[in-house]
Amino acid sequence: MTVAVNFAREGNPENRIRIAELLTRYPQLDDGEMRELIQFYRTAPAIDTALLTCDESIGVQITAFQREFRRQISRGGDASLALLVYGAFAAALAFAIVPYL
Repeated sequence: MTVAVNFAREGNPENRIRIAELLTRYPQLDDGEMRELIQFYRTAPAIDTALLTCDESIGVQITAFQREFRRQISRGGDASLALLVYGAFAAALAFAIVPYL
């Protein structure tokens, strides 16, 4: 029997288990594990990071990790880049249609 999973609603349980295991050992992680943890926080769906915060056994580690790596895990840069690209596109479009007005 095949079970359909709605990742938007349920996230990725296998990935969360792996990240929870890493957070349990934080900060005693090797460089590869630390990169994996940072990558997870930069790219994981919000549901996965939110569900991890519900795990009281790793709450202290999550707080410490997020505080220490605030800049590396921030997604704010992605939004700034998108806004910059959108602005450049809008300006180019405006200059392209001005001669026709």
